[in-house]
Amino acid sequence: MDGLFLFLMFILVAAVLAFWIYFCTIPAKITEDRGRSYWEWFFLSVLLISPLLGIILLADLGDMEERREDKIIQDEELRMRVRNGNNTDGESYRRTY
Repeated sequence: MDGLFLFLMFILVAAVLAFWIYFCTIPAKITEDRGRSYWEWFFLSVLLISPLLGIILLADLGDMEERREDKIIQDEELRMRVRNGNNTDGESYRRTY
């Protein structure tokens, strides 16, 4: 009976640990989209803070300055294409007023 109990506890602890590590990839993926380091935030979430707290901190921190500038440039390029009557597929937009 003790052997079965230890085996089940081992399975439970392994499942919780696997879930925790998987859950820590969520803030890490968010950081990658915001121009921050994936691995720094992954290990920060695993070792020091919870993944939920990591997500809250990232929401507060926002994008890195370089990433913000890249988004602005991409938005301006899209606006210029629309103003010139071209979309990303090379088709023309029809203006109806």
